[in-house]
Amino acid sequence: MTAKKLFRILYFPLMFLWNEAILLIFSRPENIRLIPVFVFSLAAGFLVYLICAALPKGNNILAVIVPIIFFIFYAMECIIYRTFGNYMDLMFAANNGANAAEGFSDMMLTAIGRGIGAVLLFLVPVVLTAILVKTKVLYFKIHETGQKLGVCFVALLLAISMNLLANVAVATGNQGAVKDSEYYTTDYEFSPAVPRFGLVTAIRLSIKYTIFGVPTAADYEPDPSSAPPATTTPDVVTDDPNVTPPDTPPSDEPAPPQVPTGPNILSQVDFNAIAETESDKTLKALDKYYAAVEPTYKNEYTGIFEGKNLIFISAEAFYTYFMSPELTPTLWKLSHEGFVFNEYYQPPWGGSTSTGEFSNLLGLIPDGAHAMRETIGKSLPMTMGSQLMAKGYTSLAFHAWTNTYYDRDKTHKNLGYSDFIAKGSGLDMNFSWPSSDLDCMIATVDKYINNQPFNIYYMSISGHANYNWGGNAMSKKNRDLVQNLPYSETVKAYISCNLELEFAMQYLVNRLKDAGILDNTVIVLSPDHYPFGLKEGQDQDYCSEIAGRTLDPKFELYQNTLIMYNSATPSVTVDKPVYSLDILPTLLNMFGVEYDSRLLTGRDIFYEGEDHVVIWPDYSWMTEKGKYNASKDTFTANPGVTVPEDYVATMTKMVKTRGANSKLVQRNNYFKVLSDKGVNFFGG
Repeated sequence: MTAKKLFRILYFPLMFLWNEAILLIFSRPENIRLIPVFVFSLAAGFLVYLICAALPKGNNILAVIVPIIFFIFYAMECIIYRTFGNYMDLMFAANNGANAAEGFSDMMLTAIGRGIGAVLLFLVPVVLTAILVKTKVLYFKIHETGQKLGVCFVALLLAISMNLLANVAVATGNQGAVKDSEYYTTDYEFSPAVPRFGLVTAIRLSIKYTIFGVPTAADYEPDPSSAPPATTTPDVVTDDPNVTPPDTPPSDEPAPPQVPTGPNILSQVDFNAIAETESDKTLKALDKYYAAVEPTYKNEYTGIFEGKNLIFISAEAFYTYFMSPELTPTLWKLSHEGFVFNEYYQPPWGGSTSTGEFSNLLGLIPDGAHAMRETIGKSLPMTMGSQLMAKGYTSLAFHAWTNTYYDRDKTHKNLGYSDFIAKGSGLDMNFSWPSSDLDCMIATVDKYINNQPFNIYYMSISGHANYNWGGNAMSKKNRDLVQNLPYSETVKAYISCNLELEFAMQYLVNRLKDAGILDNTVIVLSPDHYPFGLKEGQDQDYCSEIAGRTLDPKFELYQNTLIMYNSATPSVTVDKPVYSLDILPTLLNMFGVEYDSRLLTGRDIFYEGEDHVVIWPDYSWMTEKGKYNASKDTFTANPGVTVPEDYVATMTKMVKTRGANSKLVQRNNYFKVLSDKGVNFFGG
């Protein structure tokens, strides 16, 4: 084989290796697997060469088109990662591209400016290919049939060999709680797949699984023995007249209120019986798993908010560290005089705001960036929206931006809100980028304040990145209020735009007071995600600056504040780790809703019968005993804590199984399946 022929065969493999290396160097993701990325790139390159060599004509044109297409893919993903801190698959980008261009253009331009070196390096194969084809150094027209067949056979053999070798590397890459082979199949998600297998392979798998579905029960069956373990089982008090309560000595003291008892389950649900009637392997496995899950139990907080109003805010890029008694008195009061959660986390679910909303509202681990959009048309009976609407609540959702952004016009009505009112669907206010949460509150409160009981949801927007004085209308609006703060201009701009949320909450609380219903209203606020606009693609880590210390990027970066406030309820402090998935089961219990706690990944915060666990997307986890980092496969015990020998292995297995089943519930519309089998989610 001549040097020219060898060069032509190796050109595209080298091109893919070049692009993959530039992507990983400039985006610097975790969990890079060099061998699979290297070998999958070679396989893809040999396959492209095979196609070019096999085509009867036009192959040289294709040779120029291929680098252009992949330049777009690689440059786009590099910019996305430097903007959001994760990669996004082609479907997500296609569905939200127009919205992203509208809402994130300033951030993306900043990321492009700081990543211009990568963009130029991705252009190198495009320019080089055009030159080589023009000078006929890179040439694919083969006229002799025998020679064509020989070249194609060699390229095919190389492509197959590299792919097999890559699959061996994947099968033996067993680092962390989730094996590489599982990220390649049952636990596939686009963003974690890119550094493990390369962008080309991540795109291939995305297309494959979009068409045929992610492998589930045929290749992987949930293990019922991995159901969440209970460390203690509360005594269940029954109303059985044959059970004699223990004697208690007479006392002049009034009897304390009786604490509700019994499991949070739907009494008519027998998962084992349902499993006996199920022929589908995946659904049967889910039935058996949930039959084995220990439910949470009713407790002293069960029903304390029954009949009260609920206002829930998912707060855009909200972060604990910008609050202070002087600058944000209302947010400070709500976060320090209600239920105070000292270790609250909002892990990075990918998909930006959409998956943050999902975790806040559904109590399940988002099944990829599309998770919220995938709920369209599916049954969601256990959301607060669905449950309170069934109880006759006025249920409305609001957002001060485009109603079709992330398909919220479809998803939020399906979450149990009778109307989603936003720009383009009935919200009458002045819009800017970003818009004012205060103006949104002023324009909407009268739509429900005189229609008790009400269940209201806001997706805020004023805290949106980019954080500067030119492109951020809310930062510019409140600039004078932050000029004397001891921070960089970027952090000042972040605090400035978030003051609009403070003003919105002041207005809301005052309106509730004036209407005489503040005591009858529960206010809940959770961030959608940490402010990645202060960190991703920036010239320094502004999150650490605003925190006043260097934040651990694995766990501390995602610690935040959950507001759960009712002015008539005494303050309660919670020190154990909790997270966004716990909000829904906790509220269901506090509002006295009969629900089945076994079906939610999150757990009632006030249930004390087990080690409460916070789960990260890569199945890292945290309990009161310590932290497990899945990417490093290391556990760090909290000071003074001794854990049993098998604790880490048991918890890791439970976390992984809990996460896998959460995703299977979503993929299989499991709540609809249960409803069709006679489960009544609205009557106990």
